[in-house]
Amino acid sequence: VARALTVAELRASDEPDLRAWGDDVHDERSGDLLLLLDPGVVLRAGVGTDWGSHHPYDRQVPLMLLGQGIAAGHHSGPAEALNVAPTLAQVMGLELPAVLQERVLSAALIAR
Repeated sequence: VARALTVAELRASDEPDLRAWGDDVHDERSGDLLLLLDPGVVLRAGVGTDWGSHHPYDRQVPLMLLGQGIAAGHHSGPAEALNVAPTLAQVMGLELPAVLQERVLSAALIAR
């Protein structure tokens, strides 16, 4: 274990990776204390990998969108799991609340 922090400490951290991890924690469902493991450490026996730590190698995953309404090509830049639903909703022509409109990966969409 590298560190043990509360959710409040994660969210108040100066480290962007820790703040982002704090934003992923559910206030009512998480424990009072969160353990931050050293890089490459997995606590479950018999499991070769894990997902969801605060380390950048666990937070960065490729995102591929294919289909009608999706622009061809490679679009580099940040994308998060929080971008998927608003982007797909936009492709389907669904009305989005203003707070989700800024989450749409517009560069990946064909302009209408």
